[in-house]
Amino acid sequence: MAFFREIYFEVKWMFEEVVILCKHPSRKASWTDLKYHWSKLMSVLFFHPWYCLKRGIRNLCIWFPLIWRNDCWDYFQLMELIDKQLKEMEDFWKKGDTMSVGAYHYGKRIAWTRKLMKMWRDEYYVMQHYDEYTTRYPKQRNMFDKSVPSTIDEYGIVTSYRLVNDSTEEQTQWYRETSEIARKKDEKVYKLWLKNFGRVREWWD
Repeated sequence: MAFFREIYFEVKWMFEEVVILCKHPSRKASWTDLKYHWSKLMSVLFFHPWYCLKRGIRNLCIWFPLIWRNDCWDYFQLMELIDKQLKEMEDFWKKGDTMSVGAYHYGKRIAWTRKLMKMWRDEYYVMQHYDEYTTRYPKQRNMFDKSVPSTIDEYGIVTSYRLVNDSTEEQTQWYRETSEIARKKDEKVYKLWLKNFGRVREWWD
């Protein structure tokens, strides 16, 4: 659709310049504009289709593996799609071949946005908290209630379970305090990511 729209506008502008030249044959600006629109029309007709074909093949190669393994029920896959698109945009802005003055700055902001998104997606501070807990209490790996067999019949089949938690009061208190800190850090990362991602409308060329 964009291809035909470009052709329409270029022909329209050329026709307007021809009308002006018919009335004012000596108008140099119209001759210059006519040449410009003619060259652009030729570019659209002969070079743009090849560009679109090359870009389309490249996009298929880049996105096909990600789409192939995508699961629509998992938010993690959505994050992967967003991250992939942001990575493509980051590379585009950082290469400097753009018309925007702040191109590299945009690229760095996109990189920072990707980092924040990955930290939130992977629950960076929560997992760091779990690692710290297992290092501090190596013998106590589970702070949550776990089910153990309660009664077993004469055939050795478990008929009921009960919930137990063998952590000490000190472990429980430390876990609760530090897990709340980790949760707040993750929440802060999420808000920072939304704040940076909210500037997405700036990232266009």
